[in-house]
Amino acid sequence: MRHTLRFSFSELRFILLFLAAALSFLKAAQSQVPVSHYAVPLTTEKSLSVQLELGTLKLQLGSQPTRHAFEYEFHSPDTASLILDYAVRDNVGYLSLHHKEVSEEPRRRRIRLDWRSLFGGDEPEEDTLRRSRLKLLLPSEIPISFDFSIGAGYNDLDMSGLKVSDLSLTAGACATKLRFSVPNPIPMKKLRISAGASKLTVEGLGNANFEEMEFNGGASDVILDFSGREIRSSKVNISIGAGSVRILLPKHAGVKIKYNDNFFSSLKLPDDFTQDGDWFYSGNFSQVKGVLEMHVSSGVGSVRMRWK
Repeated sequence: MRHTLRFSFSELRFILLFLAAALSFLKAAQSQVPVSHYAVPLTTEKSLSVQLELGTLKLQLGSQPTRHAFEYEFHSPDTASLILDYAVRDNVGYLSLHHKEVSEEPRRRRIRLDWRSLFGGDEPEEDTLRRSRLKLLLPSEIPISFDFSIGAGYNDLDMSGLKVSDLSLTAGACATKLRFSVPNPIPMKKLRISAGASKLTVEGLGNANFEEMEFNGGASDVILDFSGREIRSSKVNISIGAGSVRILLPKHAGVKIKYNDNFFSSLKLPDDFTQDGDWFYSGNFSQVKGVLEMHVSSGVGSVRMRWK
């Protein structure tokens, strides 16, 4: 004998609501990621040396007025994957953060880099970054030198408010935004940036207060924005391989450019630039104090400059 189950409308509605609530609960439980928090107070430090070697995660770096040498919050399925080393020697605090992969699984999994997550649009899938996020806050009171080595991830590096004495950034297959929203209070000896197959945006370079800048790019999509409150005279070396570089120039800066190209590369300058020998000069070159001296070389890439 066959038996047929029959449900009333109210009973069926209750079952559906129960299943929806159960699925919502399971999803919320899965989305909860362990968090570790760590902070070290300032003692005798008069400066900091920060070295970051990071793999697949999302990094957010910023400043805060604090008596801490550093403070971080790390969200990850395995919080032990972030290795910390900190020591003070001769009044210098040496901070090293190394992020190791939780397992070999991320290497076998195809990582889809969705640039919209950082430059507008939806967030990337949680599985892409394995739900690992690092927020690092540093003090605004003392000079800091940086050495970044960043792998596949999404990075927001806000230098605003920090006293940056030196900065070296090596970016792999990632999307990175480096910002100087306000003037760097101290001179930066050198700004070095090396970008692989990545998307990179650098904003407020006129606020970075660097003496010399060196950029090397491979198959990269790069925006270098030299806007800032006051442009100091400085030297900039830009080398691009198979990628493209867009350079935004502030109208209150004078610019002189020497361009080394080959048959497969291209350079586009604003209409007011004129050529004299090997150099190109902006129309306002003789009328302003701050001058950017740029040496640009390109392989099979393109360089585009415009006034901002």
